[in-house]
Amino acid sequence: MVNFKATLVMGFFVIVISGLAIQQAGIAPKIAVDKFGSGTAPMAVAICLIILAIIVVVEDYVADRKIRDDRSPDEAEHSRLDTHTSFWQSNRFKGVGSIGAFFIYVMILEQTSVPFWLLTSCFLLLASRIVEGDLRRWLIISIMLSLGLGLALEMIFTRFLLIELP
Repeated sequence: MVNFKATLVMGFFVIVISGLAIQQAGIAPKIAVDKFGSGTAPMAVAICLIILAIIVVVEDYVADRKIRDDRSPDEAEHSRLDTHTSFWQSNRFKGVGSIGAFFIYVMILEQTSVPFWLLTSCFLLLASRIVEGDLRRWLIISIMLSLGLGLALEMIFTRFLLIELP
């Protein structure tokens, strides 16, 4: 049976979406004011995301392998029987829930006129709650960080990168 790992699924989707971004950046029209080319920045970000995704997946695999190698078969079976997690705290929900939240975020971003910073903050809050597995734990800190990151991303894109956001 295949062991479903949220890290592997998220790494796969990051690599696929980054690959699509690289492909689109390669066919972007040339801009006279940008001496490196219009697709250089998105391509660099996508390459960095692919490298980071590979590092996270390999690190997770090595850590999981080390844990399995350190335990005897009796300990592994005993811990498997004792550790029952609910569906909401399982890796399967965390991976699928995060991907689902991302696709809903993108669809709402494309189809509505909700401000970018607000929608991004809501997505970050929802994603952090999905990954945390407990909706009430660290809620105030998650709200503050999500709002701060949403506003910071809005400022970075509009003021520094001069990208008009929806």
